[in-house]
Amino acid sequence: MSPEPDKKIKPFSEIKTAIVLAIIIGVCIACGIIIFEIRTERFSAVYINPDTYTNYPENGTVSFVYGINSYELEKTSYTIYIRAGDTLVETKQIELNPKEKYEERKLIQLPEDTVYPVKISVQYLSPHENNEVFFRVRNGTASE
Repeated sequence: MSPEPDKKIKPFSEIKTAIVLAIIIGVCIACGIIIFEIRTERFSAVYINPDTYTNYPENGTVSFVYGINSYELEKTSYTIYIRAGDTLVETKQIELNPKEKYEERKLIQLPEDTVYPVKISVQYLSPHENNEVFFRVRNGTASE
């Protein structure tokens, strides 16, 4: 039986061209997805070094080391807030380049009327995020 005269068989070159175009489009889409997925993430990290403070400070003096690591894509400004309970102890502005680290030792004298336990916190605000870390101190001289 011969093929019907109305149905035309596509030449092999047209099918071959369609296959090549489909492969090229598929590779382009795959490359786009891979590039989109492995793009560099932007973030920063704030920390308090746990080896630098005690939860039972002597004479109401709290000492600790805190830091910020920048993993941003460009130079970023940070506003740092240090608090003892609800009391704002210090506000500071810094700028860090990508992969730069800032570290500082902080000494805080708590008021005589401090209600223990008290939360000591370091918070930063940047154009991209807001993070906070903290630890609590207890009165080592009086029973709670």
